[in-house]
Amino acid sequence: MNEQKQTPMGLIIGIIIGVTVLILGGIGVAIAYVNGAFGKEDESRRPDRTTESTEEIAVQTTEDANGTSTEDIVKAAHEAYLNILSEHMAKIQRYNWQYGYNYGNTEPIAIEDLNGDDIPELIFMEAEDEIAAGFTIYGFENGAAKCLYEYTTIDAEVAGGSVFYIAKLQDHAGIFIYYSVVDEGSNENFEEITLNSSGVYESQGRFSREAYPKDDNLGMNVTYYEGDVEISEDDFNDFANGCEDRIEKFLMHSEGEDIDTLVTMNGCCSISLSDAKDELAEGLDVDLEEMFKVTLPVDESMNFCFSSGAGGWGTYLEMDSDGNFTGDYHDSDMGDTGEGYPNGTVYVCNFSGKFTDIEQVDEHTYKMKLESYTADDEIGTEEILDGIRYVYTGAYGLEGGKTFYLYTPGKPIYELSEDFIGWSYGVVGDISEDTTLKYYGIYNEEEGLGFFVYSE
Repeated sequence: MNEQKQTPMGLIIGIIIGVTVLILGGIGVAIAYVNGAFGKEDESRRPDRTTESTEEIAVQTTEDANGTSTEDIVKAAHEAYLNILSEHMAKIQRYNWQYGYNYGNTEPIAIEDLNGDDIPELIFMEAEDEIAAGFTIYGFENGAAKCLYEYTTIDAEVAGGSVFYIAKLQDHAGIFIYYSVVDEGSNENFEEITLNSSGVYESQGRFSREAYPKDDNLGMNVTYYEGDVEISEDDFNDFANGCEDRIEKFLMHSEGEDIDTLVTMNGCCSISLSDAKDELAEGLDVDLEEMFKVTLPVDESMNFCFSSGAGGWGTYLEMDSDGNFTGDYHDSDMGDTGEGYPNGTVYVCNFSGKFTDIEQVDEHTYKMKLESYTADDEIGTEEILDGIRYVYTGAYGLEGGKTFYLYTPGKPIYELSEDFIGWSYGVVGDISEDTTLKYYGIYNEEEGLGFFVYSE
């Protein structure tokens, strides 16, 4: 009798069996949340998932019943997908833990023909919060993008660790989904989704495997399920191995040794948001910068101030929603006198500039880059007017900064750096004991400096 081969991610079970130290029990709350969401998709949110068959893309120019070439249909689909990505951009960017410690290298998007109609579908991961993320599939039907499938939770950022993959099956037979979360043991989930005769994606059933330490910690109890019904190991392996054998390529995956081995064998088509935008826009007359433009939730009546509250110095800044700003810095030292300037010295900078590459990180955080700022007067020069020496300097608070963050009211205080919180004393008072931020603020990450909106 042939030996049953190891099921997908079987090494995780082997590792867990050899580990008897329990991971923090508090992780269980997050796992319960994640497993509950994975175990059953939200049927109330799931739209009608229908598809429409068309002909080959790119170089071929066959026509549909209405005389529209496939090349034109694909272009229209690509433009529609660009609009979908624009609408979901903040949530896509919020999903930033796909490759664990390799932060910033996420590839949450795939553009792939899943159903065999020769028109690519759009698949993307996004996160509603900083804990759990799911994926959505869009197709193109009757001249518009249409949501074909939605899976609310497949990846989570929990202390015990979670891994997942979404794989395309051969011959456009559907998608195979794997998800595992590790705590004291592991809970692995396997699911196949396919198109039925009506062209609607539907689940073919969820299979799962649970492995938890025995009471004496001398081994593991391993249990297999189809849905909520316990099944034999052989029945479970027939399903899991059968799906794994039919994998054509991976659409998305997290990091993990076993997953990396499978991906190396089959390949993966996931790409970054930036690459997806470029790929979809090729050959289209679209303005990507304008389409994916993120504006800041501010108005020009807001005055930001950077000051310690001690001494006669401060930097003041007004910024619009596009990141354009003007402002001034001054520092008075009336004791610094000399010939021709008996009334002291003032260090001053009137400036203007722009923040670019605006990105919404979460509901209360926007990341931006300081493109440049220009001082009205040449830095390093000076002049004497009315008995005061004016020394023209750079803008304290901006100089040395590259990455800035705009925080809006409601931002949890515990998520803010101590440096930023420390600068609140001189402008709005001590915020360290507050639960959430009550003011708008700008944080210069490189220099550890903070501006706060104040009332004149």
